[in-house]
Amino acid sequence: GSVGKEFFPDFTDAEDARTIFVEAYDEDTDTVNRFSVVYDSDSNTYQIPPHGYPADAVDQLGKTAPSVIGIMRTALVSTRKTDQARFGVVDPNDESSDEGRGKRITLKDSKDDTLVDYVIGKRVENLDEEMFYVRRFDETATYRAKIDVSSLSTKFSEWIKPDLLQLERDDLVAVTIDRHHIEEFTNTVI
Repeated sequence: GSVGKEFFPDFTDAEDARTIFVEAYDEDTDTVNRFSVVYDSDSNTYQIPPHGYPADAVDQLGKTAPSVIGIMRTALVSTRKTDQARFGVVDPNDESSDEGRGKRITLKDSKDDTLVDYVIGKRVENLDEEMFYVRRFDETATYRAKIDVSSLSTKFSEWIKPDLLQLERDDLVAVTIDRHHIEEFTNTVI
């Protein structure tokens, strides 16, 4: 069987990763949070679309890509699609499912070929804290797998260069104050 084998044995070099996509369903807002970091060959930098902010991606990609290399199928827990909600490995974009949607993590190379494509579900209870329910996006079966989740973040702020907002005093020629008030929760200009 597949137990004891890697999900994506061909992905061995973290430097092959050029794009990271993360999708996570938010039950509170009933929306899917999408986040990506894409390598821009023209500028030789990583960008966060659609904003175009440069990403501190060498560091973050350096953490994320190795953490999803060599993930092993530790134990088979189910081969049925109907069990996916229980383990939290339903496609985050599956609008037919009210619960159990997981976090999808996809890495692609420079040719836009998929290196890894996981749906990571709930943490396995009463076991090693790094053990999660996981499946390949293109497979139905759910497995237990050990994953270093500390490097898998969808937080936008962690990917932006921290010095982006640190301007040298001499660079600051004029500051325009917009007297419109932006409502924090709705993002509407009042």
